[in-house]
Amino acid sequence: MKTWIKRIYNMKNISLMAAAIILTMAGCFSPYAGDGGEASLTINLGDSGRAVALDKWSPLVHSEMFGLIEYRVLFSGGGGTIERSAKGVTVIQTTITAGLWDVEVQATVNGERYGRGTGSVEVKAGQANSARIQMYQWYYELGDRGPGGGIIFHVANGVGANPSSMTINGYGSPGEPGYFATYTAHYLEAAPVEQSMPWASSSHSDTNISGTGNVNGVGRRNTALILAIDADAPAASACRTYTGGGKNDWFLPSRDEIQLIWTNRDINGIGAKLNIQAGAHYWTSGQGSPPDFAMGANFSGSGGSGSLSKAGSRPVRAIRAF
Repeated sequence: MKTWIKRIYNMKNISLMAAAIILTMAGCFSPYAGDGGEASLTINLGDSGRAVALDKWSPLVHSEMFGLIEYRVLFSGGGGTIERSAKGVTVIQTTITAGLWDVEVQATVNGERYGRGTGSVEVKAGQANSARIQMYQWYYELGDRGPGGGIIFHVANGVGANPSSMTINGYGSPGEPGYFATYTAHYLEAAPVEQSMPWASSSHSDTNISGTGNVNGVGRRNTALILAIDADAPAASACRTYTGGGKNDWFLPSRDEIQLIWTNRDINGIGAKLNIQAGAHYWTSGQGSPPDFAMGANFSGSGGSGSLSKAGSRPVRAIRAF
């Protein structure tokens, strides 16, 4: 699974090829308008037929993704919305009450957005009805709920659609504890909860952690560097062991990474959704000066940072990059 997920986020073009969903729906539907009775409906899914691909992505062969794509299908009419789901199929086939329906198809892989399409169809009784839903790339926007259950607080080089990319620096060598390869990400997601705790364990309060940085893309590597020296470091360990949304790639952010939460706090309610503490200094994963100090990010005014005693208890917020 991880191999295919990495392929999604290292693509050069993306094409949601014709998908297959065979789905039988029974029950009472409330159409917006129509002549009553039930009729068959086949929904074909396909790519947009235009250049929706981004330079950062490479082509996918749909057959390779076939078993991984999960579909959520929403039929909306005057009486509400009917929801169904399916995975690893190619055509949506259903029996539905005749009338006018709005259709939304959401495609995800491993819980992360992959594609989305919308349309409408007038279903006529006594006929074999069909419709085509064009599928496009499905982006996250600032303030959206992320796949890890947190909040999206940064979109690489943009707000909303058409995100660029950022490099997440890897750590170690294959087989080494904490190892992960350098990869490309498009979003930063903050955990919905935070805790207050010291930066270092009591036995390493004055240990210098060399090699850490403060810029975007180094927080996950910083976290691994800290834990390689101080396995019980409270802040780094709490982030590394957090498993929100079933994800295991959370980390203690760098100074510039966590500062983006404060910078974007008023966009789409990010600050309110995360319930951040205005005026607090949040721990980052950067080593400070002298050795018993670490970098803290200031959540007030225009932001900023400074070195603080590792023994102090300060807010800690895990993030992930995907």
